[in-house]
Parts: sequence; structure tokens; C-alpha cells
Amino acid sequence: MKIRHLERYKKWSAIIADWESTGLAVAEYCRRNDIARGLFFDWKRRIREREDEARDGDFVAVEFLAESGCCGIGVRIGGDIELQLSKGFDESELFRAIQVLRKAGC
Repeated sequence: MKIRHLERYKKWSAIIADWESTGLAVAEYCRRNDIARGLFFDWKRRIREREDEARDGDFVAVEFLAESGCCGIGVRIGGDIELQLSKGFDESELFRAIQVLRKAGC
């Protein structure tokens, strides 16, 4: 996803997650939050497609958040998973963490 769309993606991911947590029908949620239903469904489809691509492929989009000689790095995987790795992290622990995330459907 292009960087200029990342903020909108994050915004709509939060909206979709909020809707899922309410248990409301889409029409009611959109009415209460003054959201056009067509726009809601468009973003819901985009987000689901991106999640499916991330699950189906062997590779996932990775964004390095920060890098520091003393503090390690932060890695964002997909849209909402963030790992903080300290300097000198154990690669086998990272591998196990990725396997757990894959099994969880992340």
C-alpha cells in the first residue's frame, strides 16, 4: 500500500474494527456514525482483500518503524501487528513469533 494511503487505511481499519465490536448491522452503524454505506463497504472490501493477500502469500508487507544502535528495531507486519525487537534479539524467537502470528490468522 502506498504511504499516502496508509493513514486512510489505518483510519478505516479502526472504523471496521469498531463496527465489528458493536454487533450492529452495517446500516445502523453507518447511520449512527454518519458514514456513507457505499464507502463503508468499499473500505471493508479493500481491508479484507489486503488481509487475505497477507495470509495467502509467503511474504507480508513489513515496515521498519525505527532503528537505533542501542534499542533495536520496531517492525510493523501487515496493517496492525507490531513487534519491538531489542538489540541482539534471538532470531529463533522472532521465527517462533511469526509462526504464532500466522497460526492466529494475523
